[in-house]
Amino acid sequence: MVSELSHKPIPPSKASIPGIYGMIWSHDGTILATCTTNGTIRLWDVSNWNLLQELRDVKEPMIEEFYVMRFTPDDMHLFAAGKLKDRDKWSEEDDDNAVAPGPIKLFDVVSGDVLGRFDNHTEEILCLKMVVFRGENYLLSASQDGYIIKWHFDQSWRTCLDTKRIDEQTTNMALSLTFLPDCGNKYFMSAADEGVKIYDFEAEVLLQQFPDLYTSYCDCIKFINAKDFDQTEGEYYLLTRGVELLKENDPDKPVQANACHLRKLIAPKKANTSTFDAFRLETVTTFKHPDYNANSWPVKVSSNGRYVVAPTVSGEVFIWNLRSGDLVSILADHEDRDIRDITFHPTSPFLLTCCDDSTVKVYTQENPKCTPACNHAVITTTQHQRNYDDDEEAEVDVVHTEEDQQQQYHQNQSPNESQDQHQQHQQQQQQQQQQQYTEAVSDDRDGEQQQQPPIIK
Repeated sequence: MVSELSHKPIPPSKASIPGIYGMIWSHDGTILATCTTNGTIRLWDVSNWNLLQELRDVKEPMIEEFYVMRFTPDDMHLFAAGKLKDRDKWSEEDDDNAVAPGPIKLFDVVSGDVLGRFDNHTEEILCLKMVVFRGENYLLSASQDGYIIKWHFDQSWRTCLDTKRIDEQTTNMALSLTFLPDCGNKYFMSAADEGVKIYDFEAEVLLQQFPDLYTSYCDCIKFINAKDFDQTEGEYYLLTRGVELLKENDPDKPVQANACHLRKLIAPKKANTSTFDAFRLETVTTFKHPDYNANSWPVKVSSNGRYVVAPTVSGEVFIWNLRSGDLVSILADHEDRDIRDITFHPTSPFLLTCCDDSTVKVYTQENPKCTPACNHAVITTTQHQRNYDDDEEAEVDVVHTEEDQQQQYHQNQSPNESQDQHQQHQQQQQQQQQQQYTEAVSDDRDGEQQQQPPIIK
């Protein structure tokens, strides 16, 4: 898709650089999209971090903030959603411009044109999922208005054929969505209010809820490939995190420590019968630390199957071992601001973080000759940054170029290994590493592929 965009890098606009709320990869992994609180979306070439395109709805009369995005399967169009604020109305409660109903917008990534606008939510949209179910295309959106909406699209993803609001009358705020593995995209879960809920996507009904996991909001839920854990049929691992209420006598401290949780969902062996065996949710590991302060929302956690990577409100990123629960690293390269999103590249060993300090940090491993099992144990801090303008901080910081990695690999090469043997060994290793890495990384694309017929009937 890079070839469709200009090969000449363009500088960012001279508008004030805003906080970056979200990131997403193109399906081929060559483009990174970042969305911001000043209504801009930027597309970056992953090979050199040049800015390829900047998207903005120039005809939007209101103040626009983008929180979430989704590329269409051909990577030529991009859905984006977030918040609109009325320039002429003030909210005393929010101490900000009044929130207006938030639409979903469809951009052409080459021309930058807005091709479609889809309205139905009454407040900001906090999550978007693309879904393929029984050969049909859908978007699923979650909003602060408490509604989850199912949007039925044609095969081109250009025309919305129908919408259905999943209105179960119990949710105040829906913040995050994830689809159960091995169910043909029939079942999904949401992080809603203080807990999580399970829905039937086809029947558009709430099946079950697990309330009170946190004292304020559960704002992130994600099924992961927990490769180091034994799994039997019908058992699935997921990550959640949340926000806690503040103490009345000390409003700067939460009533309980912030934490992320690895949980196991155990699916029913029978469904749609009078002897329905309900889903069960068990807590496997609690990831916490005295210095882990993450009492802000909405933010996202991530995992590569071996580590849990979680943001904070102070510009730090905490990394825990998924199996042991031990804290293995703290990355502290951002300013003292809220980190909003964390993502692993779908095929290459890159870890990216974005923050309200208007930057994206890119991390990679020090030793490309490590095996996949230990390849994610060593995550480096940033070494240098590239500035597009002397008066403006670069939005992307880069570490360890491909040439650096190749040089280090050659230094570690056995002197008895011929060049051909080395190249063959390197290709085999890279293929094996990429396959194992891709299988482990949770990249938020659950729901996009039509899965096998459901294990849960």
